[in-house]
Amino acid sequence: MLAATTLQTEVTHPTFLTLHSLFSGYDRDFSPCTASGPLVIDVSMDVMELAWKGNKMHILYFLREKWVDERLQSNTTIPIKIKESEKAWLPDVFSPTAIQSKTEHDGALTILPHGELVLSRLIKSSFNCPLSLTSVYLKNGTVNCTVTFEPYGHSENEVKLRWADHGVNMEYIKNKNCNYATVIESEENVVSAHGRKYSRLEVVIEVQTGITRSVLEYQLQKIVSEL
Repeated sequence: MLAATTLQTEVTHPTFLTLHSLFSGYDRDFSPCTASGPLVIDVSMDVMELAWKGNKMHILYFLREKWVDERLQSNTTIPIKIKESEKAWLPDVFSPTAIQSKTEHDGALTILPHGELVLSRLIKSSFNCPLSLTSVYLKNGTVNCTVTFEPYGHSENEVKLRWADHGVNMEYIKNKNCNYATVIESEENVVSAHGRKYSRLEVVIEVQTGITRSVLEYQLQKIVSEL
């Protein structure tokens, strides 16, 4: 009897009824249509951890994507959260230049009134970021590491990525006294691959490796003295 009562409560819950109404006839295999051009995805990146080791930059970050799907407009004033893979179309934003990437937490997809959707994921990625003698001597051990994002399988005519207002946020690691990394450039570009053009976001992060000119010179002197 208790199980039956619980099921009845879930089925008649306002959120359940709203979801049922929203996704009635909805097909997640089709992207949202826009009359004014490609679907715009606002992207932001909140860096939680960052480390440089072995000529690679390792970062843990929240990737947030926001877009409008007019098929999911409703009269409700309460945001609705669902598991991201359950029902809705997703832009499948990924980093093509990551040599290793793992989603630590899928997060949730939030549906706001007027059909606005917000997807948040916690991701751990590694990027090639080699240190050269030039970087040591001319830049005192700092290297520029590039992170990129693209919408998987969607051309620039279908999906356009753009940085959200705050773009890339490094405040969290700065508050942890990790002042060895800073954003020096962020761009919105179009790239060509396999005969198609794709929207791409790029951000260049300057990282202090700790291998400075004085450190290298000390190590060289130590080696020479031991000969």
